[in-house]
Amino acid sequence: MSAPRNKELTESGTVDGHKPIAVSIAQACQISGLSRATIFRCIAAGRLPTRKLGSRTLIIVEELRSFLTALPKGGAR
Repeated sequence: MSAPRNKELTESGTVDGHKPIAVSIAQACQISGLSRATIFRCIAAGRLPTRKLGSRTLIIVEELRSFLTALPKGGAR
């Protein structure tokens, strides 16, 4: 029996009370605030690594965090 897919993350960043190690594309969009198109562009450009398990594409949460924190800072300089 397989686990249900695409469970939603809560405000605290948990799924069923657990902090996920890896998330789906939809969950990565939800927690990052990035659009699905932006996530896929970053993946295609090799800037955001993914893992595959069968047909599922997963993003390691720490790699998503590293990708976002490496983006240039905005605002006044």
